[in-house]
Amino acid sequence: MKNIFTIILISLLFTGCAISEKSKTHELVILHTNDHHGAILPINSKGGLAQRSTYINSVKSTSSNLLILDAGDMNTGSVVSDMFDALPDIEAYNAIGYDAVTLGNHEFDGGYQKLLKQIKHSKFKWLSANVLDQNKTPIVDPFIIRDFDGFRVGVFGITTLQTKSSSSPGSELIFENEISSAKKYIKILKDTYKADIIIALTHLGSDKESPEQITSIMLAKATSGIDLIVDGHSHTKFQTPLYVNQTAIVSANEWGKYVGKAKLIIKDKKLVDIFNLFVVWQCVDVKHLAFIKVVVHGFYCSFINGPITANLEFKHRSYGFCR
Repeated sequence: MKNIFTIILISLLFTGCAISEKSKTHELVILHTNDHHGAILPINSKGGLAQRSTYINSVKSTSSNLLILDAGDMNTGSVVSDMFDALPDIEAYNAIGYDAVTLGNHEFDGGYQKLLKQIKHSKFKWLSANVLDQNKTPIVDPFIIRDFDGFRVGVFGITTLQTKSSSSPGSELIFENEISSAKKYIKILKDTYKADIIIALTHLGSDKESPEQITSIMLAKATSGIDLIVDGHSHTKFQTPLYVNQTAIVSANEWGKYVGKAKLIIKDKKLVDIFNLFVVWQCVDVKHLAFIKVVVHGFYCSFINGPITANLEFKHRSYGFCR
């Protein structure tokens, strides 16, 4: 009889543990930027890759479940970034520890071969589910999967079809419809990869600039199963998320002036709440000179000391460490 009670007690204890683990609440922090456009240095005292890095590192120290995402248009902006095909920016993104960046329309400004060079230098994943080669294969990863303690996250990328008219992707690339591509990969992430949380990292914009444009708002209306859309292209600053069809849409303005921060609350492998979601101005005290020196020193100094030395803006900003 004593043995029976012991067995029952042990069973109850294990059952209780299982229930407790299943019902455990988890938190996922998502830091996001968009429309960087070569903004290596601060603009009007806001932004800069060093400031961004300092802020993100401070969040890393307190958040074990963390994703760092960018919604596209790293390219085309400052002189140094443009001169070196955004390789200084990519080195900084590598050092910061970005998980993924979606292809924006300006990623194609220098043509497909330039983009291939950038992809080769990137430690993070470039994403786009709807930009294909002639074999109808995505030219970069369509999605990533990240496993955290207690849940799985799928992130897929979507690029605006406006790229065909606003940039120079070339005739060898195929741009598929944004909504149909999103529906395809939502199903793949849910059914094949068993993702509990699905994030769309889109370069679509929330403002409709032409009759044929698909916006992030239209994407949310036309699909189901996306928990969060991290958007770029329209340079929108959402101080709080825009909810459309039970999907939260966020965007963090431009040029790295802000870092969006979202906290997702997940219970029983389902999103139950998004709270404290806001845009953070990077007003932290940073050692940005050291960061720039370590990450973009070679590119930056070759510009300062190279054949083009008359650009007073960048010569003034050399900060004395280029020799």
